[in-house]
Amino acid sequence: MDYSLFLNLQRFLLPLFFIAIGLAVLVRRQPLIINYRWFFLFIILILALPSFHILTKSTDLRSFFPLFLFILLFGYIYYMMKGMMVLGADGDDFQKNFIEVLSEENYEYEQTFTSIKIKEPALEISIAFQSWLGNGQIRMKNKENKETFDKIISQLKTKTIKTNLFIPIFYILFGLIVLSMNFYF
Repeated sequence: MDYSLFLNLQRFLLPLFFIAIGLAVLVRRQPLIINYRWFFLFIILILALPSFHILTKSTDLRSFFPLFLFILLFGYIYYMMKGMMVLGADGDDFQKNFIEVLSEENYEYEQTFTSIKIKEPALEISIAFQSWLGNGQIRMKNKENKETFDKIISQLKTKTIKTNLFIPIFYILFGLIVLSMNFYF
């Protein structure tokens, strides 16, 4: 089987993926709130595409070792990437809307520097946000009450949050630069 089609496809998928994310934020004028694992799996599929030809070209076990390490390393990273990614949001407006969602649902909560502890149902949510980038992460600290977490996230997605254009423009420029490099190298 000829894998040159897959290798050529890979050169274009990654930059197009980043351009699509940037355009999604700009066109919708809303930040993206997506699961880290879906984002990560798509990146892995794109980056791992060239490694698949090893499976058909070689029968030597030593040639499978880098592929095994690749799978092991990315399996660990996949496990660590729990939660939701927020792209293109204004930090202050995001925080205001997050608190508004909690208030609308009448959750009793305690806010600390990096987390929010909901008393009933017991849930601790970690929030890391880089306001100047417009990029953040929301994740559960404990495994209990995933339904409550999912409900909060789905309600947050319905809110109108101001956008921060740094990340979308960066993603579009990054995608265009990498895409243009495919034509010169």
